Amino acid sequence: MPIFVALYFVVHFFCSIFRTLISLANNGFTF
Repeated sequence: MPIFVALYFVVHFFCSIFRTLISLANNGFTF
């Protein structure tokens, strides 16, 4: 597996988590 493909999936994975946290924060949850 090319390193760039692996890097793309890792970045996409973290972006999904980040957007989920932002969504929860916007809904009024506190961390």
